[in-house]
Amino acid sequence: MTEIDIVAKRINEKLNLNIFENTRRREYVDGRALFCYVLRNKYGFTLHHIAEVFNTKGKKFDHSSVVHNLKGFEQTRKYNPTVNSMVTDLLQQTDTRMYLRHLASEVASTKSDKKIAESNTFLEKILNG
Repeated sequence: MTEIDIVAKRINEKLNLNIFENTRRREYVDGRALFCYVLRNKYGFTLHHIAEVFNTKGKKFDHSSVVHNLKGFEQTRKYNPTVNSMVTDLLQQTDTRMYLRHLASEVASTKSDKKIAESNTFLEKILNG
């Protein structure tokens, strides 16, 4: 099982669905958007490569589908707390730099005291070993 398969499995388990299923229901769309976001931003996949991943898993996808998912992902994060927490969990578990970028984006977009405190706690944990 590849690391990409593990990410897809975590998303599927957390959302209790199969993101590769051929449906337009909101929770599936949100899960696919999350998967596209992680593949693009953590792994640096091209739009075409992300589409290929979906196609090999049985979900018809092309680069324009990936673009659509990535463009709508910020709205998904804003209105779906489950997806937003999953981004945090996936990035925190796998890539410190991406997680820090994610936190910076969250702080900048929401200006939330909670996010600022969360960022400070994470940075202190890194600095104190």
